[in-house]
Amino acid sequence: MNCCVHNEEAAVAACIDCGKGLCKECAKKYEKYICDECNLNRTQNDQTKVLMKYIIPSIILFIGGILLGIFVIPSGYFYGIKFIFHYLLCGYILAGFPWGWKLVTRFLFRVRFPSFTEQYVFMKLIGFVTFMILKIALSMIIGLVALPINLINPIITFINSRKLEKNILKTQETENNDEKNDSSAEVVSVKSEETNNE
Repeated sequence: MNCCVHNEEAAVAACIDCGKGLCKECAKKYEKYICDECNLNRTQNDQTKVLMKYIIPSIILFIGGILLGIFVIPSGYFYGIKFIFHYLLCGYILAGFPWGWKLVTRFLFRVRFPSFTEQYVFMKLIGFVTFMILKIALSMIIGLVALPINLINPIITFINSRKLEKNILKTQETENNDEKNDSSAEVVSVKSEETNNE
């Protein structure tokens, strides 16, 4: 089996996704034995996952928080920059809320409520409502810090995958140009041989 990119080279490894042959040079390109096409597909899938799971929901919640602030906070209370600041703060709090909820649920509140029985239903209901209000308040506060911390890694991942995608496309373009130059050089040499033979 020969390399899928350099057809004249013998393959020393195979792509872990598609099984195409990779020569020594192609096998060293990435941490894993993977061809350019499969790595490009993985990179694009990673970008989509990061966008859909982290960035887009945070943006939607931020805009939703701004709209919520516009409808909840009466416009007569704040003027000028304070007016805009409060709307942005509402957006920021709402965007950070899921991250805070996740952390509060994971670390602070591992409390399980027993199932409701006919006795003490009212007391359990009051305890549950108090617990949920406390959890929501803590989630909002912790979310203010958790939002930027938790969005840094996905944003860095997205940026790195975009750079990798550009590098892969640039490498493929360079290799295609080299192949075209080689084939045109072969055509020129064949034509020059034909003219010499005549």
